[in-house]
Amino acid sequence: MKYLFFFLILLTGCKFEKKIKPELKSPVGYSLENPVKIKLGEDLDEISGIAYDKSLGAIIALNDEAGKLFKIYTDNRPPSIGYRFNKGGDYEDLCYDGKNWYALKSNGNLSKIENQFTDSMRSTEYKFPLKGKFNFET
Repeated sequence: MKYLFFFLILLTGCKFEKKIKPELKSPVGYSLENPVKIKLGEDLDEISGIAYDKSLGAIIALNDEAGKLFKIYTDNRPPSIGYRFNKGGDYEDLCYDGKNWYALKSNGNLSKIENQFTDSMRSTEYKFPLKGKFNFET
């Protein structure tokens, strides 16, 4: 009898609710319900980081070795030429704060990318402050 009582308490404590799936909205110019393959060139064989830039309507890709950013459009336009921001390196990830792009090197150094997607694009590199060997593979 005490087991039946315990079982009833356990059952009443559980909620049996139907889970609601979150509604995902497609970015402008792309339908998640109808995915499209985008053919990328050899320059984009080694992508280390990607991020979506809503203002450009493009996925921004970071080439691992070349220190270049590429715009991959979600409509039918081909990917952009690569914009070099720094000499080559072992880049691991990319992020955007709404104003500037940042690229993370495997050693922890962070490059702030300035004059994005122009002929005068360059970067300022900030050294990782700790001494020793670090690997920021993502």
